[in-house]
Amino acid sequence: MEDIRRAELLDLREYFPPGIRVLELGGGHGVQAAVLASWGCVVQSVDLAGRDIHGDLAFPIQDYDGVHIPFGDDSFDIVFSSNVLEHVVSLRELLGETRRVLVSGGTGLHLMPSPAWRFWTSVTHYVSVAQFGWARLRGHSIQQMGCFEGPRPEQVLAQKGSMYALRRAALPGAHGEYPSSLTELARYHPIAWKRVFRSAGFHVDRVWGHGLFYAGYGLMPNLTRAGRRRVARILGSACNVFVTRPASQV
Repeated sequence: MEDIRRAELLDLREYFPPGIRVLELGGGHGVQAAVLASWGCVVQSVDLAGRDIHGDLAFPIQDYDGVHIPFGDDSFDIVFSSNVLEHVVSLRELLGETRRVLVSGGTGLHLMPSPAWRFWTSVTHYVSVAQFGWARLRGHSIQQMGCFEGPRPEQVLAQKGSMYALRRAALPGAHGEYPSSLTELARYHPIAWKRVFRSAGFHVDRVWGHGLFYAGYGLMPNLTRAGRRRVARILGSACNVFVTRPASQV
């Protein structure tokens, strides 16, 4: 996924000239923050305290509580996030905080999962279930079989029991904070995200598909960036890009 995250940024470079002050929400391992810093941006990156991080950080990440941004008013020219806001419980409050820390004329730049990503992730869920069943029948280790979104099937079996595992096999679980994968199929549509931004006091200037295909279960993991672009023209972009501004500045 690190290569995909880097590729996502390349098409957004015009928004990140040298010297611009950027706040990244949900920095993870700091891969995208490191890219932005290499372009000459002045970057601060925050993520939840106590998150599960494996391996070294590519860029320093500051802990926060997921709502209250630990910086002063008018501190940043851009607030950037990639596949983060769908996981935020108190989203309106957090977006309100991004308004506070943006300078007058500042921009929110957010990559959000698309309905195409949700659809193909749901489809490949059943492929992963079949892989798991076949591996169990043959006595193979499931660690060798594909990749899974969320807890692995053997973990679900051990922790939740067989009935829960069967229910989860029948219907893919939610990726973020919406109730179900079916709800996400509708809520990940650009029209729905526009309503979310408007309710938080933002105007959406522009929305477009970022032109890369991927899904949550490692579908076509070895595709090049050019290959992902070709597939996206047929199967859809995994993310939509939203450029926002505080509504009071429109």
